[in-house]
Amino acid sequence: MARIKIEDLPMDMEISKELQRRIVGGASSVASSALPGGDQIVQNMQVNMELLAFQGAVQMESRKFQTLSNASKARHDIAMASVRNIRA
Repeated sequence: MARIKIEDLPMDMEISKELQRRIVGGASSVASSALPGGDQIVQNMQVNMELLAFQGAVQMESRKFQTLSNASKARHDIAMASVRNIRA
């Protein structure tokens, strides 16, 4: 699976990217110095944040597709109604 970096996300997700950097950055300094295996915890947190960002990007893409699909269906329904009215 290809890894998505926070920097690769669309610009409209800029706020959540900054929030993710703050969360991971703050937690990494605490975890790596205070906990045994802290580096592994930090790495897992970073991977989880990247996956969460990827999930957000996929959901946004899905909403865009659904919107276009609904518009296309509405246009088709209008055209079919016109054809039915001509036949009747």
